Amino acid sequence: MSVWATDFLEGYHGRALCCQLDGYAYDRKAVRTWLEENDKSPMTNLPLPTRNLIPNYTLLSAISEWKSGKQ
Repeated sequence: MSVWATDFLEGYHGRALCCQLDGYAYDRKAVRTWLEENDKSPMTNLPLPTRNLIPNYTLLSAISEWKSGKQ
């Protein structure tokens, strides 16, 4: 498995993926915990205009497609 593929799957492990307005994808549980005490992006440290999370179906689909091609 390539390093890229390992990085691609590293944060997944069957968990819900989401994105924030900073453009990064996060594990939903981890970023919710972060947002309980912070109003800044965990990646850029810039203020976030909202704490709303958007499901990242595109990334989840890409991971599922990649995994199905490896079986």
